Amino acid sequence: MMSLTIKKTLLDKGIRQIDIAHELCVTRSAVSQFIAGKERSKRFDDWVMRNLGISMDHLRQQSLENVESSIEVEAGVGGK
Repeated sequence: MMSLTIKKTLLDKGIRQIDIAHELCVTRSAVSQFIAGKERSKRFDDWVMRNLGISMDHLRQQSLENVESSIEVEAGVGGK
């Protein structure tokens, strides 16, 4: 969910991962990892807030809540 939100917003704004990478002086692969949530970067988080108006902390919290919700549902189904 988190990566889809970021990817869709980047697409809508015509911003490529390589452009972000150049601006942040990191590799395109690093940007991909940040978007996927596999790695974290304060500079990337700040860039996203400044350029996309999206809080990465908020997206991470939403993702965590979705996972917790899924676990609860699975536990309820498995317990029957």
